Amino acid sequence: MNSTIPNDILEAAVVQKAKLDINWIKEKLRYSNIASHALDTKCYKTSAEETADALVKFGEQTKKLCANNKVATNPKLIGVLGTGDSQSTFRSKIHHGIEHFAKDGYIALFPEDLAWENMHELASVRTNWVVSSVAIPLAEYMKKEFGIPYFAAIPIGARAMLLWRNQVNRMMYNNSAEILDIPPIAMPAQRQKRVLVVGDPILTAGIKRYFIAMEGYVKVDRAIYTPIPSFEAFCTQVTKDEHIRGLQDDMLPIIAPPILFKDTQAWKELASNYDIIVCDKLLQLCLGQAVTPELWINIPDGILSTSLVESTDYTIFGKKGATWLRAAQNIHTEESPMM
Repeated sequence: MNSTIPNDILEAAVVQKAKLDINWIKEKLRYSNIASHALDTKCYKTSAEETADALVKFGEQTKKLCANNKVATNPKLIGVLGTGDSQSTFRSKIHHGIEHFAKDGYIALFPEDLAWENMHELASVRTNWVVSSVAIPLAEYMKKEFGIPYFAAIPIGARAMLLWRNQVNRMMYNNSAEILDIPPIAMPAQRQKRVLVVGDPILTAGIKRYFIAMEGYVKVDRAIYTPIPSFEAFCTQVTKDEHIRGLQDDMLPIIAPPILFKDTQAWKELASNYDIIVCDKLLQLCLGQAVTPELWINIPDGILSTSLVESTDYTIFGKKGATWLRAAQNIHTEESPMM
């Protein structure tokens, strides 16, 4: 455990069954000088739902602390939501975006770094950047209670990075920032291979946009593994109107909602329709030789590989993300430098 950054304790099913008191655990950690948040969440859900519930607790604590003391907005402060270690977009994977914040004079605030008594600082951000869908409920809560806007996007490739930087400046009301010119969509030779991207919808939307706009793939679909009804409902909710809160790109059509599948049979039937599949390696392994696309590209999904995310070698952000995806397809030509 990290002794300086607060550690989150979630009352998951195992903890409840064992009749452990998470506040007692918190006290024991305190005696060891380990800071923690004890978050009472609903049990028997997926890890993504539990994380989403826990993050909303941050917002509720913020509201409680701000009940009698209005917090002033810091025009340079931007919240970064959804970077937990169990997410595909954990902090080191989006570090390049944080570097751009610093270059443009912005300060990134991560709610998980705040002590419980300082959670009111969440209300001082100008806007929130959401990097994984588990943070959508918190972003919606902060928008409803404090009027803080948010956008949710992972830009992949130089063109998407320009769109993202413009959107950051727009959301931060930075009228003095240079408006970056967005080049037209590249017109590579159309590729007829069918592509399926499975995982968090914010990340898969970025990958799909890149494959269509910069690689020329005609058929690119997204999917999410939803093993239980509550998670299916959660995914349906967080992907509703996602085009409004994503990258504002008038040159690309609105991205269709992801396909939801709940078991191995449904996964087998879905996967058999594609030539290239981007997904967690566990989804590949569970099919064995039943489905053999031309290419598997491994990007971990937090709902499946929470213990593997940080150790997996992959890059998903900006121009480096595009380079990694091209290398994964054995494409070695450089993307034109726009950054």
